[in-house]
Amino acid sequence: MNPGFRHLISQRGLSSARELLAELMHYFEDADRNFVREFQSGGFDARIWELYLFALFTELGYGLDRSHAAPDFHCQGLLGDFFVEATTVNPSADPPKIEETPQLDYFQHYVPRKFGSVLFFKTK
Repeated sequence: MNPGFRHLISQRGLSSARELLAELMHYFEDADRNFVREFQSGGFDARIWELYLFALFTELGYGLDRSHAAPDFHCQGLLGDFFVEATTVNPSADPPKIEETPQLDYFQHYVPRKFGSVLFFKTK
């Protein structure tokens, strides 16, 4: 069980967050049929991001076609259609220490590898 999920379900002070998530889930279509399992395990942060995007696009008035598993969102609106694949970059097990790494090296070498690997995986 993901530590963030465990914290969310066990803390009394987070009852309003739990209620908000429960309300969102009434309307959220789980196109790939693994949302709940991933939300409770290693995909907690990514699934929170996906719920945020769902709420954002809904609030902005877009129609959402969730009839296919990928990409995550097919948004339809007055200005046209667009697709969104929700993804997050998770922390490394042993990230470079920012204070010990020259800023240019950090942004030219570490950051592109972190984002690049996620984007490469998503395109597969």
